Amino acid sequence: MSSSSNENSQEMNLFSDEKLDRSSPNIWSGLNSDSYLSKNEKNGDSNQSRWMSDLSKQDIEILNELAVLSPDQLVEKVKDLMELAYQLSIEENHQMARGRLLNILESNKM
Repeated sequence: MSSSSNENSQEMNLFSDEKLDRSSPNIWSGLNSDSYLSKNEKNGDSNQSRWMSDLSKQDIEILNELAVLSPDQLVEKVKDLMELAYQLSIEENHQMARGRLLNILESNKM
């Protein structure tokens, strides 16, 4: 019985007395989903053309390659990029240590 009362005591410690306000924010009052979506779709077209104009042909090719990947493949791609970034940081650290040992980075004080 003591283990049961101990579990109940631990469960009671997890409960919160905080009362959350579940009402909708004022910004959504009177705005239905259709009008919100249509408003954002119109704004999205101008935003899309603005950032698309800054992309090179190579950037667009990369975007198209990523667009056809499944979610699992996209996660793997991100993991590969994170691993590459990690390996590059290790190499950079190695090169910086090498530069310090060879006094390459020491400034000439005259």
